[in-house]
Amino acid sequence: MFRKFFTLLILFAAISAETNAQQGLHISRLQNFPALPNDTAYGNITYQNILITVSNNTVFTFTGSIDVLLSTRPATLDTLYSDSGIVHTINPGDSLTLQAAPYVFNPQSYDSGDNIVVIWPQARGMSFQTDSTVIVVHFVLFQNILDQQKLRLSIFPNPTQNLVRIQGMEKYKIEYVRIFNAKGIEIRKFSGILPDELSLEHLNRGIYFIEFRTSDFVYTYPLILE
Repeated sequence: MFRKFFTLLILFAAISAETNAQQGLHISRLQNFPALPNDTAYGNITYQNILITVSNNTVFTFTGSIDVLLSTRPATLDTLYSDSGIVHTINPGDSLTLQAAPYVFNPQSYDSGDNIVVIWPQARGMSFQTDSTVIVVHFVLFQNILDQQKLRLSIFPNPTQNLVRIQGMEKYKIEYVRIFNAKGIEIRKFSGILPDELSLEHLNRGIYFIEFRTSDFVYTYPLILE
């Protein structure tokens, strides 16, 4: 199932790249960061020597400081790199490689299984266009395996076009369902008596997060809208 989802994600990214190439400062390469298809990320392990390549895909020279931020789920923001005020210069078409601080995969930020991770540079010192990069991280925390097996909630189809169906919702007392865009901004909320199908009409195609909240847990799924 994962291979199918990941293949669809790659196909979607390729289609998006043809029509919407990354603009401004963006992450063009990420080394020693455990991401699919080659690596698995493990909880509470410190990862060293992560290298981040920031590229300037504009006709303007960037001069300023850079933070590199990442988001794994709505309202969750983490700093992968902060330069403490060092001034960098990146000319048009050039790149700069930065070494991140040691990084620990916090179980409060990652779900067991596949996580869509959005990474982007944040310019400081001048106003400059930036763009995000999306990767997939498979996260494993052994004590969560039993909880993962107990959960019987799924969404389909994924990718989808204008609606999503929820299977297993009748087994839980869902307080509400929220949909966030890739940068964690809430764009739609469903509450009260929830239908088995949620409308996604009038949303632009892209990567979203759909969050289910009960009195006992919050669970977030990645969702691709074609």
